[in-house]
Amino acid sequence: MASNLIEIFNNTVGELLGKQASSILGESAESTTTGIKFIVPSLLGTLIQRGNTEAGADELMSYLTEHNIDGSILSTVAGSLQGGIETEKLMYQGAGNLRYLLDDKLSPVVDIISGASGLKTSSATSLLKLAAPLVLGIIGKHVREKGLDAKGLKSLLTDQSESVRQSIPAGVGKLLGMGAVSAEFAPPTPQKIIPSESQIEKSTFSKLLPWIILGLTSLALFYFVEKGCGDAPEALVTQPEPSTDTVMAAPTAEPVSELKNINLPGGNTLNVLPGSFTARLADFLASSETGEKCLPFDQVDFESGSFKITANSDVQLEELAKIMNAYPYLRISIEGYTDDEGDDGKNKSLSKERAKVIKTWLTDKSIEPGRIDTKGMGEENPVATNKTEMGRKKNRRVEVCVKKK
Repeated sequence: MASNLIEIFNNTVGELLGKQASSILGESAESTTTGIKFIVPSLLGTLIQRGNTEAGADELMSYLTEHNIDGSILSTVAGSLQGGIETEKLMYQGAGNLRYLLDDKLSPVVDIISGASGLKTSSATSLLKLAAPLVLGIIGKHVREKGLDAKGLKSLLTDQSESVRQSIPAGVGKLLGMGAVSAEFAPPTPQKIIPSESQIEKSTFSKLLPWIILGLTSLALFYFVEKGCGDAPEALVTQPEPSTDTVMAAPTAEPVSELKNINLPGGNTLNVLPGSFTARLADFLASSETGEKCLPFDQVDFESGSFKITANSDVQLEELAKIMNAYPYLRISIEGYTDDEGDDGKNKSLSKERAKVIKTWLTDKSIEPGRIDTKGMGEENPVATNKTEMGRKKNRRVEVCVKKK
């Protein structure tokens, strides 16, 4: 009989995670439990999609092996959910897992789970970070105890498809391209009504009336044009550019199927998208290239018009903290930029505050404050035109400038 990983998760760590996470996040037990109910099949869904080919299963097996994911985390989970440094470690691990599992789908998955469960967006993000290592731990334990190879892992995940489809939120199922049985309200089937003869007569006239009006209008228009009024210029209709709430959107790397493994000094590794901010920074630090180099974040954003960091920015900031720990002599300057809309003084102030918030985030992770400078550049040094929304979006950014390797 095939193992049901959702049931195994619920019976093994589900209740404990729900109780402890509710306290850690400051959310109701009901919302937290509902969030877990949606998170587990969502994570399994992306694992199914990743491992549904031989190459995908091989890559997933390599990930489990390289990160020592063998289920041992399940024996220490109680201590990891007590809050404090152990919980931070678990969430840090989960952030890396989520980057691997969901990549650019993380933000929409967070939004869907938040909306479905009633959790705050930040809480949904944190709950995903707590759950991801445990879901992978369940799979790693199964692989270890059953002695599964990549083919066996693929079979294990395939066996979960039906139970996952029954439980996954419809929006996540659609996002992953696997469908979902989660109910979505369908409009009621309209009752068929047979019209009376008088209704048919009225309906027939009603259907003909627009054609009669159209014919008369056409005759009038023809007369109007023939009288010489056709020289009036045509009205120009300008389509407005779509607006966006994205605050900072430096060019992001194209989606790729494989992550890049980066070995940092000290033995730590990062799994990141090739061409991403983190990959480019790590490559520069490992190279013999000298001089100052500035790189824009591509996964760090702020709420519109404010210096509040969005929850989904944590992953890339954690990667930067890990790099700074690996390079103890590294000194950087964090420089904030805006577009040219609004008051220049306010723009400089806003960009400065954003840079300072990122510095505070890093120093809270035990990075020495003296290694980080901050600057508010406002609308200076635009990298694109400010005449289009796309250009303004590129100009709203935060750069990390390497001052000393």
